Amino acid sequence: MELAKSPIIPSGQLEPALRLLTETSASALGVERVGVWLFTDDRTAIRCADSYERSGQRHSSGQELATARYPGYIRAVEDERVIAAHDALADERTAE
Repeated sequence: MELAKSPIIPSGQLEPALRLLTETSASALGVERVGVWLFTDDRTAIRCADSYERSGQRHSSGQELATARYPGYIRAVEDERVIAAHDALADERTAE
């Protein structure tokens, strides 16, 4: 409901909208970290648009992962769109 009522979402301002989205998602799901990653135009990397760490209430962005270096993860992102990994180091989709 918070997202639906927020004037930030329809404002067209991507950065504040992503911050609200990641904060709200982390709270609603009860998870420590939520991130939004987007492919670069040439699809050679994915770039973090916003990553939120709930315990420290910190946002970061700009990190990039080369698609060639993480083929399993990229395949999972393309196939599943959302990856809910309880243990990112042990989950085969995110272990790379």
